[in-house]
Amino acid sequence: MSARDWLIAGGLYVAAAAAMAAQPSVPVERVAIEDGDTLLVQVAGVDYRIQLPEIDAPENVMNPKLQRDVARTGMTAEDLLPLGQQAAEALRDMLSSFQPYHLAFDPAVKDRYGRTPGDLLDRDGTTLSLRLVEAGYALPSHPAATREPALTAAADAARADARGLWGWRPDLMRAWAAPAR
Repeated sequence: MSARDWLIAGGLYVAAAAAMAAQPSVPVERVAIEDGDTLLVQVAGVDYRIQLPEIDAPENVMNPKLQRDVARTGMTAEDLLPLGQQAAEALRDMLSSFQPYHLAFDPAVKDRYGRTPGDLLDRDGTTLSLRLVEAGYALPSHPAATREPALTAAADAARADARGLWGWRPDLMRAWAAPAR
């Protein structure tokens, strides 16, 4: 995929995330965790692989994204995997505060990996994506282009306050969070 194709795909994904935010939420029957920014959910008897929109969390298993992170950061997979494991554990712990589960999503939209962008909402309407960034376990995936300025502000505050991964392993988190050179 060319850089132009990635930009177009990214723009479409951001547009889809904005459209998804306008969707009414629906009750979720079952929630499981794939990784720190991907959920496996069941809605009305149908299974979905949900990508939390506009955020990225470190990988918790060896996969192509982790291999790109290794190449980008110069760190080893053994260095980076614990970040992803901590992010997935934080997501697991956070899920209880989102019960009963309600999901805002458009089931017809898919990203380049076949996931459906969507977000769990708590009783106040706050998204799980924002909570993960506030807690220091995820970052905005496209900070300069995000349609959710609260994500950028939350990421800056989490880093400044050494929350989550920023407090646990700031050296690894800085390496993982650094943009590609």
